[in-house]
Amino acid sequence: MRKISITEILFVLFTQLSHAQGSYWNHTENQGDVWACHAFCATGLVEASYKKETGHYMDLSEADLMLKHFKGSHKNWDNSLRAYLTKGLTTQNPRSLETGTIAKSFAIIKKQGVAYEKEMPYSPTFSMDFGTVMQVMRHEYKAFQTEMKTSSSKRAKVNQILQSHITLIKTKRVQKLLEKEAINLQSRREVKSFLSHYSLKQDKGSTSRTKLIKLLQNQPIAVAYRIKNKHGHLLSMSHVYIIESYNPKTHKFTIRNSDKKGYFGHKGESTEDIIKRIHTIYYLKRN
Repeated sequence: MRKISITEILFVLFTQLSHAQGSYWNHTENQGDVWACHAFCATGLVEASYKKETGHYMDLSEADLMLKHFKGSHKNWDNSLRAYLTKGLTTQNPRSLETGTIAKSFAIIKKQGVAYEKEMPYSPTFSMDFGTVMQVMRHEYKAFQTEMKTSSSKRAKVNQILQSHITLIKTKRVQKLLEKEAINLQSRREVKSFLSHYSLKQDKGSTSRTKLIKLLQNQPIAVAYRIKNKHGHLLSMSHVYIIESYNPKTHKFTIRNSDKKGYFGHKGESTEDIIKRIHTIYYLKRN
């Protein structure tokens, strides 16, 4: 029979008090067919900290965060889309700009704020969902690659070809969402104000069950771990999700994972196997 450690006993006593009002979230999440797990984890950590500090729920827009992720330092969407399509000249993967890190996503939220989910919904139940936006952008990305390979035109015509695909992207159900991102919403300022007292901590040291349990005494954490392919081989890619709590009676962690379809191979894997592959732990700390 497995003995319960002092850390686990203290964790139970702590969570009985801190979780008395329920979970940190009152909404579900689903990234769909977009590599946006980093955005969902960043907003999830902010939402949890807000609930812990104020006692109220917050639902932030991952669509708004991902659009800011794409826009980057560009002043307008034409420049951003131009940079996105031009990358097609050097890489074959249209998803390459979808990937990111929790650190980068949190930095965007802290600097620019982020809208509420109700203002810029991500859910596929809405006609203007982010998954549709990404499908359009990927399609034009590949079409641009093909046209550049088959065109006999000089390099001087690249701008003309680029502009035609930028126009196609913006006219295919995407323009309204891009316009929404440009609006100076009060919600973004509120989120920025709240996060002015918080910083993101990263732990890149070795990971163990005991270490995770100890960190969970204070707040939910997010973990990044190497994923495996269908043959069980480790890939260079990582997936991230939030660990909300630990139950010493069942010896199981409660996780909040936006990858509902199991694209990243976590389904059927043991917790111990995933713990061994964790390379970074993220959590928010009040300054």
